[in-house]
Amino acid sequence: MCEELSSLSSNFSRLRKLAKDDGQRKEKEVQDLIILAEKSKTRYNSLCSDLEKLRNSDQSQKKITLQGRKTGSQQEEDLIKKIQSADQDYSAKAYASQRAKNDMIKIHRPKLSQKLKNLILELDNALQLQLQKYAAYNESLIIGMGNQIIPLDGNRASMRLISSSVDVEKSLYDYLRGAKIENKSSFIPIEYQKHILFGGGKTPKQRNVPNSFSNNSRLVSNSSTVSSIAAPSTTNVIPQTYVPPSSTTATATTTTTPGMPSSNGNLSNTASVPQPPPLGPTPAYSTLDPARPSTLTGPRALDSPTTTYPEQLVPGDEYAAAALPTTEEVITTSTKGQLFGQPIENVPHDDEMVPYFVKKCISLIETYGINSEGIYRSSPNKLKLEELKQQIDLNPNNLSILDPPDLNNITDDYIFIIASLLKNFFAELPNPLLTNEQSPNFIKCGLIEDLKTMHIQLHRIVFELPDANYFTLRDLLFHFANLNNIPKIRMNVKNLSIVWGNNLLGCEFTTKEELSVQCRVIEELISAAQDIFNPKDE
Repeated sequence: MCEELSSLSSNFSRLRKLAKDDGQRKEKEVQDLIILAEKSKTRYNSLCSDLEKLRNSDQSQKKITLQGRKTGSQQEEDLIKKIQSADQDYSAKAYASQRAKNDMIKIHRPKLSQKLKNLILELDNALQLQLQKYAAYNESLIIGMGNQIIPLDGNRASMRLISSSVDVEKSLYDYLRGAKIENKSSFIPIEYQKHILFGGGKTPKQRNVPNSFSNNSRLVSNSSTVSSIAAPSTTNVIPQTYVPPSSTTATATTTTTPGMPSSNGNLSNTASVPQPPPLGPTPAYSTLDPARPSTLTGPRALDSPTTTYPEQLVPGDEYAAAALPTTEEVITTSTKGQLFGQPIENVPHDDEMVPYFVKKCISLIETYGINSEGIYRSSPNKLKLEELKQQIDLNPNNLSILDPPDLNNITDDYIFIIASLLKNFFAELPNPLLTNEQSPNFIKCGLIEDLKTMHIQLHRIVFELPDANYFTLRDLLFHFANLNNIPKIRMNVKNLSIVWGNNLLGCEFTTKEELSVQCRVIEELISAAQDIFNPKDE
């Protein structure tokens, strides 16, 4: 469906452009005929005025011409002949212009409107068909999913019955029974033993530790690891026979051991040493909660909605802290530009999809830069360029940022900054203005020797560009043509093609021949712009 819709969109755009070009061509023909008729009318009226002046003048005076002296009657006869010829030309051209206009209004425009109407209806029918297909696909998908949730045939269990039959307590019990237990010797308690230097005797006999504690089969979460090591007596121990810990918490006792050094350096008879509490027998339960019955009755219903709390870092967990974004990263992410580096169709644009930023830069250069030599070739102040680029990149809708700071003192550096911003905009496009798809075709076209054939091929390739690229290229090429007609700027078509070739085509060439072909393509695009595009209506 996606490919069919894309093909439908491209086909509709192509046919719409054809219809638009046909209508504009007919309008231009009518305008040309009207201009010719106006010229014939002016000539006819001028000759009639000359005849009127001659009749009001002295008829006895003779006029000296290349054929000799002519009397007033002879001059009047010559003017009458010219007037008759001008009258025939005037009437013919006036009639032709009226006929062309009538044909355009009564024939061509209705045909064009009917063509557009049929094209729109065809597009609507195609979209309706795609919507029907989409609805059918979704309907079959929903029915299939519903059949999986509650089977229609009744031979299979539904998803609801399967999910409700899960016994979560038994599943956890079986998981813990089958879990692998690691023996960690670091969790074996240490018995206090006084050094022999201070009257200690032989190594006392170590206390017997139950297997449940020595095997250390306990569940410890990340957030309670530190407290579990500091107070092992309060840690829940789960032995292999799945015996939960007692709910009572023992309090550490203090024993007094003689012979320990005191704070003043003397031997003290007493010292407080914490001792682990005695490990008593623990009752066995068949569930995780000692207060609940011993029988497994399946999953319990939820009494209240579950609330999910955000995870917190464990104190001292440097790795988790390092995973959080820094302040600079947050600022950099939140201040991502909205103009430079964005696809040309995504930036703010007018009805023809020409970016407002491009139109603003072209207007500023053609208004204030007519005396600046080397536009697009000279480099501006880099600090000012980066500052203005960041400002307009964060807020491309505020084009007043680009206005000159002082209208009475427009510097060349300001013009070069605006020109560099425009170049950077096209250089940073993800897909160049002439598109990666059509760039090889443009290069092949640049190898054609015959200019007429080359211009025809350029027209065909440009016509296949997307709307945003097509109309933006039109404004840019007309802008280059205007700069070429300003001698003070000293940027002719060849210089502009050298400076702009890589920005528009986006190709990386290394040899001199390849660069020459690229420059020739841009140069001929500028030269043939009037033939490729119809001039914009003022």
